[in-house]
Amino acid sequence: MREIYSRYSVRIDGADGIGGLLPIGNGDICANVWIDPDYSLNLLVSKSDALSELTRTLKLGIVKISFGDMIKNPAIELVVYDGVVELADRHTGFFANIYVDANNPCICVDYRSEHKTDVNVEIINWRDRELVCTSSYHMENTPEEQRIESADVFVNTSDDSLLWYHRNMTSCFEYTLRNLDLENAINKFNDPILNLTFGALVYGDGLIKTDEKNLRSQAVVNEGSISIVCLAEIAESADLFIKHIREIKIQKNFDLHKKWWNDFFSRYYIILSGNRDAEVVSRGYILQKYVNACAGRGRYPIKFNGSLFTAEDYDYGTQMNYDYRRWGAPYWIQNTRLIYWNMLYSGDFELIKPFFNQMMEILPLNEFSVREYFNHRGIRIPETYSLFGTHTNHCYYYLGNRDRAIKGETSNPFTRWHYNGMLEIAYMMLEYYRFTNDEKHLKEVAIPFTVRCLEFFDEHFERREEKLYIYPSQCLETWQNCANDAPNIAGLKAVTLALIEMLENDGDYADIIEFAKRIYEETPELTIVLKDGERVISPYQETFIPYPENYENGELYPVFPYRLYGIGKDDLNLAVNTFHKRLFKDIQGWQQNATFAALLGLTDEAQRIIVENFKSSHSDFKFPAFWGPNFDWSPDQTHGNQNSLALIFMILQCDGDIRINPAFPKEWTAEFRLPAPDGKIISGKIKNGEYYPSI
Repeated sequence: MREIYSRYSVRIDGADGIGGLLPIGNGDICANVWIDPDYSLNLLVSKSDALSELTRTLKLGIVKISFGDMIKNPAIELVVYDGVVELADRHTGFFANIYVDANNPCICVDYRSEHKTDVNVEIINWRDRELVCTSSYHMENTPEEQRIESADVFVNTSDDSLLWYHRNMTSCFEYTLRNLDLENAINKFNDPILNLTFGALVYGDGLIKTDEKNLRSQAVVNEGSISIVCLAEIAESADLFIKHIREIKIQKNFDLHKKWWNDFFSRYYIILSGNRDAEVVSRGYILQKYVNACAGRGRYPIKFNGSLFTAEDYDYGTQMNYDYRRWGAPYWIQNTRLIYWNMLYSGDFELIKPFFNQMMEILPLNEFSVREYFNHRGIRIPETYSLFGTHTNHCYYYLGNRDRAIKGETSNPFTRWHYNGMLEIAYMMLEYYRFTNDEKHLKEVAIPFTVRCLEFFDEHFERREEKLYIYPSQCLETWQNCANDAPNIAGLKAVTLALIEMLENDGDYADIIEFAKRIYEETPELTIVLKDGERVISPYQETFIPYPENYENGELYPVFPYRLYGIGKDDLNLAVNTFHKRLFKDIQGWQQNATFAALLGLTDEAQRIIVENFKSSHSDFKFPAFWGPNFDWSPDQTHGNQNSLALIFMILQCDGDIRINPAFPKEWTAEFRLPAPDGKIISGKIKNGEYYPSI
């Protein structure tokens, strides 16, 4: 495998600055690595739970390392298979490994040189003063005094180390609950932001401190190691945080680090060949899988709008700032889900857990809010949800207009009646069980979450002719005032069918089975209409605003994610017609057209889209998987994951029957190992349109 993956290493020659960055990470701690024009090594450090008073994901800072005259003709290379960036200057005989230890909370820079060199370490920090933030989105249009983020603190250590932290002495949690008419929740739920403290400790072999932000070598050396230890925790005091980060004992083992990455890439994979386009798609798939693993094992789910690798600084008033990202702090379900659908069908099950864990953490407050707002059972995960699982302040009083708000209902028309996201998460949880047979997950996560989703629909909407009348609702963000929209109908059908199938032989769940059967029977059928003389699925039964406001093809959600239509299923032509007659044919970012095409067996269309998309990276950055910004921000995680998902479905579809090679082009060759339901593994080669299983 090492030789195969070596084709996908990424090398940057020269000192290109941040445009020549390469990403590293251990699932929780990450860094963008680049060489500045002054030949210094730079690491822009991030951590998944480094969250500000406003719930923004902040960088920890930049660690800038200089190696005297040893770097004059540098090259950095991401060795994907080992999860390491190698820095080399063959003219001077200098070499360094830069990696985030897969088994320790530490960024490591291990260097050696044929000639002795001096070493200098400097911390670049831009949060050196209190700042009024304008890029949170969650807190947008709130009073200025509610949007203050504090300065970082540098500690005057008594030894030769550098230590700094950011501490949240305030939090937007209580303000959010008050602003969202949830005052009664304030003393019932814990604040995950107040007293959250995060920072780093930097030290190295033979390095002495010159001031709070600088280390230098005591003598010229041939080799050494620099460690950047990172920590985030709810701490009663800053002193306690300092004590805890100093107590972290790092047991570095580069071989064990490489083993984690080697095992990860060998467990499940897709390798393509055949022509240049196949190589481009293969590279895109592998690099996106790598980026997912770099940021996918932390406290919180991956941010769709840049993950932990945002690198474009942005001036929002007083200084350039690497913490900015478009759409700010909240999560959008429509965007976040694409990351995790890809992980599920690619077999990266460990990386899905933070997303499911977050859903279960926010579930109690969601249940409480539904009772407060609507006086009935269930949960309602907003499409744009805050860290706490609530509406964002910005959406609840859209553009600051409090006059338009109704209790429990966001005044933002793009998300006001957008209920489908939680159904999709429930379906993903059930699919996770179908693939893994994880009984603990089924009982403690999938069933409780799914039942509460169904309870909401059951009690929130009236019946007409003994069927649910899902109104007011909307078809995603596109058709903003409609009834019986296709995504919710397909979601209710798919979720209830899956729940019944999984529990039907377990007498302990008789009540849940009956409940699911009733909801299935009471869910109306999809609306079928004629368009240009062809039968197609309508995005809604009726609409009260006759024009679209966004660019989503909600009428194709019965194909994906809900898999009611597809190859080998009834009325495939209806779904194919719907695809060809779809209103929006954009392909980048979160657009799902490649996935729709693959699931409908439209090989040429799926191939065309993923080739074009995997060639489409940010022109300011050399790393080829730095997608976007598209609709969101760079690196756009919806873009890479959506196209990776389409590639998987071109090779393997496991819905009902297992279908190998359902939409894979004959001129390409695929070597693959992918998961299938019940813990099965499908592996082998597709060549010249034929499948050859592994022996």
